[in-house]
Amino acid sequence: MVTWQRKAQACGLHLFPVPSDPFALPYSCNSDPLRGPILVPLNVSCFTLPGSEPFAQFPADTWGRRMHLFQPPTRTRTFSTSSASQLNQPGFLWTFNYMLTRRWKVPQISGDEVLAEKMLHDFRLFCANDRNRLRDFWDSHLPLLAPTSPTDDLMSEP
Repeated sequence: MVTWQRKAQACGLHLFPVPSDPFALPYSCNSDPLRGPILVPLNVSCFTLPGSEPFAQFPADTWGRRMHLFQPPTRTRTFSTSSASQLNQPGFLWTFNYMLTRRWKVPQISGDEVLAEKMLHDFRLFCANDRNRLRDFWDSHLPLLAPTSPTDDLMSEP
């Protein structure tokens, strides 16, 4: 690895170590609980407008079929507990690269720990829809998504 790092530096590239298991998932028996990832919850309630249909951007004759396909088949066999909403909460797993040594912790290459904390804080605010940033991002990218696809003909109800 050291030889590759030296050769890469001659070419203007920076190689630095990363964990072999970057996300120590909390449900794994072999993961270290002290370096587990941080769940950054995503506020999806800001994407729906009050009184709007769930599939309003798609043709109206496909709504029923889409709802049927989105419902899990095990819905009738599951039960709800107080922590069930936490298990199904959408979000991102955030982890820090704990393998960086002091040699690589220079602001020009990877930033410092204060920068990483600031990035995590800003990402949490973004995912929580602080100052309506998430909703604005969604609205600016929604026109780029094609609401119709080749499978829409298959999904239309006869």
